[in-house]
Amino acid sequence: MIRRATPADAPALREIERAAGEPFRELGLDVVADDEPPPRPAMRRDLPLVVSPA
Repeated sequence: MIRRATPADAPALREIERAAGEPFRELGLDVVADDEPPPRPAMRRDLPLVVSPA
């Protein structure tokens, strides 16, 4: 099920952002992997769609 994220999802979304950057490290793009996700207020403001179990 795809749904709009809620403010309660913001902490998990930051961790997903960090994990998504890790594969770039293997390509020598540490600068991408080390980039911090947006701050929580921005994550709450611009909530993406998320996939959740049905």
